Amino acid sequence: MPPRWMVEECSPEFGQIPILGLPFADPPREDNMATTPSTVNTVKPFGVSVRQAPSNWSQGILWTILATKEQTGGSYSLMEELRPRWSGPPPRTNKTRLFYLLDGEITMIAGDMRLAVKGGSLVYIPAECVHTFRVDSETARVLNLYLPGGFERVVTEFGTRAQSRTVPPSELHESGTPEQMKALVARVRMHIVALPDVLRATA
Repeated sequence: MPPRWMVEECSPEFGQIPILGLPFADPPREDNMATTPSTVNTVKPFGVSVRQAPSNWSQGILWTILATKEQTGGSYSLMEELRPRWSGPPPRTNKTRLFYLLDGEITMIAGDMRLAVKGGSLVYIPAECVHTFRVDSETARVLNLYLPGGFERVVTEFGTRAQSRTVPPSELHESGTPEQMKALVARVRMHIVALPDVLRATA
């Protein structure tokens, strides 16, 4: 054990703060050997496996919900998507979005940028940026991070609980009316833009 004076002098250099005692100098006691819930942040820590996270079929896609608005205090939502060939949204705007392609190939248009996106690539789409994309491979697996959270409601309120971790059957239909879907999409700040859907036209 180093002498206490040395620990006191070196601890700030390594960003160590003596909240419960000085590291390496104060042995743990019975009353400080367990962490306690934060009194400042009410959001609870959590962890989930993609194999155990809830999955829904919606819009011809398998959505696995890894983090919801409620779990993150509204800051973001995170979903993994398994998409079939040619799938993708029409030109639209929505919240800030981080799009990470795990595997597959996608053509994406965001603002004035057109990209051929391959597995292992990240695309950042700022809020209100017009974007669209098309899956060019047989399937594509995507991580979608929405900031702030809430977009997962489109999947949970109008989708169907997935019966397998696969792309949904083609005959599956969405629940709810077009008017209900339109109202929810507006609440999560997604807007379809009146532009030609050039990626589907050339598929």
